Amino acid sequence: MNIGILTYQFGTNFGGQLQCHALFNVLKSMGHNVIVINYIPYKTTHFLLNDIRRAIRLLKKDCKHESILTAYHILLDSQKMRKAFKEYQNRYLNIGPECTTPKEILAQYSQLDAIIVGSDQVWAPAHHKTGIYFLNFTPPFFGKKIAYAPCCAINNVDPLYKKQLRTCLQSFNSISARNIETQNFVKDLTGIKVPIVADPTFLWDFKELQSSKKFTKKYIAVYILGEEINGGHLQAIQKIKQAYGDLPIVSISLTASKPKFFSWADKTYWTCSPIEWINLIRNATFLYTDSFHGVAFSLKYHIPFLAYYTEEIRASRFIDLKNRFSLNNIVTHTDEITLQFPIDFVSTDAIIDELKTISLQYLTQSLNK
Repeated sequence: MNIGILTYQFGTNFGGQLQCHALFNVLKSMGHNVIVINYIPYKTTHFLLNDIRRAIRLLKKDCKHESILTAYHILLDSQKMRKAFKEYQNRYLNIGPECTTPKEILAQYSQLDAIIVGSDQVWAPAHHKTGIYFLNFTPPFFGKKIAYAPCCAINNVDPLYKKQLRTCLQSFNSISARNIETQNFVKDLTGIKVPIVADPTFLWDFKELQSSKKFTKKYIAVYILGEEINGGHLQAIQKIKQAYGDLPIVSISLTASKPKFFSWADKTYWTCSPIEWINLIRNATFLYTDSFHGVAFSLKYHIPFLAYYTEEIRASRFIDLKNRFSLNNIVTHTDEITLQFPIDFVSTDAIIDELKTISLQYLTQSLNK
């Protein structure tokens, strides 16, 4: 079967790339021909101009030492990071012709037997108006429409778009969700309770990306995307060091989209590729993060971690992880941090294995029915 994946392949986001990598390879291992639909929103194409604008906005906000350094690295390293991502994609993914509109997607990919939408936050409110990730195409796509582990981020739909989204969802052959929030999103629109499946990163081992080089020194990895934890990062870091020793702090920055510079970090990686990211997480002694995929890979590689969320848009996925895996190390405030008890990775592995079985069955059945 010829299958297209419609997801966030265009972003310089490690989790976004690696979930696409995983689904791509799982489908290939099932014997399918797979292509990643190269949809690129118009606003993401003017990279250099956007870098200059981001740097100026940052400096207008304040001219503190950290802001100046961050602006410097936006201008110096964003293009290098995009190049690293592009080289990774060219090597590991089958990226199709570039499209910027639904019409162009249909023109390039209408002969596919199926389009799989997902995973990641493709059904977030920002995409409700256009409906592209709901396959709101005219004329319609006539192949199979499958949603694998999409996330809505927050179950909130503007009344203006409810009818459109309901119609789109009803046209899918199969729908699944990554978490309860998205499951409720689909049920509220269609009345149907869809299955919850695993994020694609739980389905693939990524051995082809793992370096044989061993890190000889221990370190605490930091991968932060959003706002600061209530109580402050520094207090959280101090508590981690009290539990794990005075290890160096290694910060990984998403320089090309959400750069972060922390004066308390001993080293910052500004131009990582997805391959470097996965190995920095895999070899860490501990991870501090507000990233869903940071948690996912910590669970995969049995890396002790502390995760937090403070923004509403991030809450649902972390609450789901916390409940699903019975984790007490996903917090909202530094007052909640307790690091005395190790994570029961035997139990989390069992949950992942069960969810993996359900997820692979869903994919197989959805493609065969």
